[in-house]
Amino acid sequence: MKQGIGVSCVNLYIKNHPGVSGEFIILGDRFYNAVIRLILSCKDQDTEVADAEFKKMLKSCDDCHEGYKKKEKKEGE
Repeated sequence: MKQGIGVSCVNLYIKNHPGVSGEFIILGDRFYNAVIRLILSCKDQDTEVADAEFKKMLKSCDDCHEGYKKKEKKEGE
């Protein structure tokens, strides 16, 4: 799991933005947890739960990307 896309995405952001906020770390943790729940539901072959977990995972991506894209635009203005 450590080599997954979520970990890579978050670690790359932290590397390129020193002093990243605790909020970002929390959002990253939410994403990791959503991915783990998705993987487990897929292993159980529970499509209903997997679909719900996939939607939660996407929301965690959107929440983070939306929040930090706005912050970066404000900083760059």
